[in-house]
Amino acid sequence: MKAYTHQKNIMVGENSMDIVKIYSNMMKKHHKKSNLISNMIKLGLYYEYLNKKFFYNKNNVPALNDLNKISIQYILKALKNPNETAWVNLFSPSEILHAFELHPLFIESFSSFLAGFKIQDLYIEAANSCGMADSLCSYHKAFIGAVEADLLKKPIYALTSSSICDANIGTFAYLSKKLSIPYFVMDIPHKKNEKAVCYVVNQLNEMIHQLENITRNRFNHDRLKAILSIENQTIEYRKKVLKLMTEKDLSITMTHEMYMMNAAHVFMGTEEILKFYTSLYHDLTKARPRHKKRILWVHTLPFPFEPFKKYFNHNDDVEIIGMELNYPKLKVLDETRPLDALADKMIDNVYNGPYIKKINHVIEMAQTLKVDGIVHFCHWGCRQNAGGTALLKKACQEVELPFLSLDGDGIDMRNNQQGQMITRMDAFLEMVDRW
Repeated sequence: MKAYTHQKNIMVGENSMDIVKIYSNMMKKHHKKSNLISNMIKLGLYYEYLNKKFFYNKNNVPALNDLNKISIQYILKALKNPNETAWVNLFSPSEILHAFELHPLFIESFSSFLAGFKIQDLYIEAANSCGMADSLCSYHKAFIGAVEADLLKKPIYALTSSSICDANIGTFAYLSKKLSIPYFVMDIPHKKNEKAVCYVVNQLNEMIHQLENITRNRFNHDRLKAILSIENQTIEYRKKVLKLMTEKDLSITMTHEMYMMNAAHVFMGTEEILKFYTSLYHDLTKARPRHKKRILWVHTLPFPFEPFKKYFNHNDDVEIIGMELNYPKLKVLDETRPLDALADKMIDNVYNGPYIKKINHVIEMAQTLKVDGIVHFCHWGCRQNAGGTALLKKACQEVELPFLSLDGDGIDMRNNQQGQMITRMDAFLEMVDRW
């Protein structure tokens, strides 16, 4: 059954990819003209925004169509206004940037958009030509290559943290030195105690002072409190959404799940994301009762890998209920002590510290969402992820959850064995169907 669904959907999707292929070929032909490619990217994003605004996809939950528009708007603001933009990683304290009215540009997200335009290989090669290691994360290499090719304009700031990804600090240091960008690294202790919280708060104060000098704007503590208030309201709706997701079909696509990273992390505390989760909750109250098999995806989704989309996008038998990166701890923040609250949030992050924290989180989410199986994607270049595979597999066996581990690359197709992955996914879904 799964193999038939897979083949049928591939045929349906071929024509819809023609316009992307044509546009991609045009960009590749003129790739040395960086200003032209930059404008083509912005034009393509704007076209996609208008497409989502005026041509509603009836297969999607309405709120998810809004998420498309929100995510595209965010990246367009960053690309059009580099003097008001800060480059960030996933777990940067973006709330501080929102308080300064700066636009965060999540570097892996930008690389995913390059993959969406099918031009990521150009910039991965540009990074390789500069001597970047083969083992470096391809998301980072694509972003570095885009900078080397002068595709991205110099931002006002760069901000990263030591959580989850050991490539972040090196990548941000390299880019900051190359472009003479002021940047800050948040060093997050693994164990939470009073001393650790104070240590992170001191770093936040240092970063705020740095941003005051750069922007020539006084930091507004009341503005940050208001942002945390919005974030807390969002968290309450996220809890309601999570509860409904145990009972209802979400019908989310792989692209939507990638966009969820912005909603769950980088743009938390904004009015747009509060509105999105509010709408998602109301949409789910009207959704049909759950009837599909559910897969929890661990780590990043392979963005340009079309066969996976044909398995899970609008399939009436099985769906990816979520990517575990998009389910952080839903802990209310203390609005009266905003810097302490942000410090507490960063230290408590399940991706900060020993891998067992992530394992426990994955199992908890799998049980909460009542999933039927777990797929762990071992993205090439992500050492902590690959190193923990055997431990996660053992934990899944202990709770009798079907588990599949796939080795591959999120955006560099040369590191993917497509035929092997399809065969293994077919076998896994057949096992889940019988479970």
